[in-house]
Amino acid sequence: LVGRTVVQIGATGPGIAMEVPSRSQRDVEIESEGNPGVDGGPSQKISAMWARTSSAISEYVTDQSGRMLRHLLYVVGLALGLISLRRKAELWAQQDRSLDQTVRVLDRPLSASLIVTVLLGDLLHRGAPSAWIDALGLVLVIALLRVLPQIVPRTLQPLAYLLALLYFLDEATRLAPDGNLIDRLLLLVLSVVATLSCWWVERKLATHRFIESANWRWAVRLGNRIAIAAFVIGSVANIIGSVGFATLIIEGTLAAVFAAILVWVAVVLLRAVVRVVLLTTAAKKLAIVRLHSGEVRNAIFKFLTWAAVLAWAIWTLEDFKVYEQVWNWSKKVLDAEISFGEFTLVPGTVLLFFFMIWLSFKISQLI
Repeated sequence: LVGRTVVQIGATGPGIAMEVPSRSQRDVEIESEGNPGVDGGPSQKISAMWARTSSAISEYVTDQSGRMLRHLLYVVGLALGLISLRRKAELWAQQDRSLDQTVRVLDRPLSASLIVTVLLGDLLHRGAPSAWIDALGLVLVIALLRVLPQIVPRTLQPLAYLLALLYFLDEATRLAPDGNLIDRLLLLVLSVVATLSCWWVERKLATHRFIESANWRWAVRLGNRIAIAAFVIGSVANIIGSVGFATLIIEGTLAAVFAAILVWVAVVLLRAVVRVVLLTTAAKKLAIVRLHSGEVRNAIFKFLTWAAVLAWAIWTLEDFKVYEQVWNWSKKVLDAEISFGEFTLVPGTVLLFFFMIWLSFKISQLI
């Protein structure tokens, strides 16, 4: 699930249907190949699927050695950069205690670099087989187990292990034969665990003010309650026999939750990097940084936040198989021509015009 979420930023899904297959594309590819030599029970079939998955990963790594090397260089280079920034932050934190949180965020440089580079998987591994995407998802979960405890308050640190549990439950659901009793039971367990996890987060959010912004705190709690409702609806649909609809709701909601956490972690990491970089001597050579460091930092933070929101929205629409429809509808609305006598207005052009005015005004404030 995490692997599929990571690389969906450039993909578009088919139209939504009330009954859809619960298997991933990887499972379809594996089953379509067939395996005449395996006629045993579920354990033999799973073993055969694992063997074919391992073979697909091995072939991809061998055939795309250039991509592998490039990805490795990105991970190592970013990790070394984060180590250097962490050392600078540790020194500056001795005079400015507000940098303590930044130091903690940068305390896992290798895991942080893995998260950032894996989130760019669609650029680094475009066209990769689903087996490799799932492998990246496992790497991402392990990295999150290392990074999340450094970011979240102590009372929310079990969240990392809940995410790992949900990931492995989802993988088990996907490995189960499609639509049979085992598949439905695993799907029910997944939805129940997800519901209880969201309920636990809701209780923590209600009793502790982890999020400083009141607006974002309200948005997070609203999203969490919607996730709880979606998991309950999916559980009921599964019980009454609508397995396809239940799978779409449960896995789509779970993917949206994972995507929200991933982009939030990425934003926290990038904010820490930006804050330290703006304190370096090289950055202060720029007049705009030297004279308006606070404004520049806040502007970059806002850009990262809204870019993350946009990425999350795209991922969520794709997980629910409605991205293509929403994109096509948006294009029609923005490209529509509205006539007023001899004048014709195009909404997209008007929005772009006002956006450029707003952007020019913001830039002028920093000059």
